[in-house]
Amino acid sequence: MKWLKLCARTKKNKTFLYKFTSKTKRNIMANIMGLTDLLKGEIVSCHGDDLLYLFNAHSLPMDIEMNSKDFQHIERITKLWTNFAKYGNPTPDGSLGVTWEPYTVENQNYLEIGNKLIAGTSPDEEELQFWENTLQEFGLQM
Repeated sequence: MKWLKLCARTKKNKTFLYKFTSKTKRNIMANIMGLTDLLKGEIVSCHGDDLLYLFNAHSLPMDIEMNSKDFQHIERITKLWTNFAKYGNPTPDGSLGVTWEPYTVENQNYLEIGNKLIAGTSPDEEELQFWENTLQEFGLQM
């Protein structure tokens, strides 16, 4: 978050923050990391799962029916990234039913990319403050 705040302070480019909480058959990073037994089959979102919504890993068994809700969700996520690349704005026209506002230090906007898209502010503020305080306590200021 410190890096995000530094980037946002420059105000040279728009900065967008997201929290990825989607849960579909594409969430396989927990299995790859060997957490299957610990999670008892529960689908969770892990670091790296978001990439499997954008790129098809042909070597992994993740076939999704094109008329399924999971496929529609993958299409929404792909549209966010495509819009950002094309327009510099992931939600330029409201067609996804949500407006993803740029992150600033003052407003801390973000988009929760779960099975629904939900705009919010100050994601996980308590948890972030805990880690910032802990790092500071042990002399690891960031």
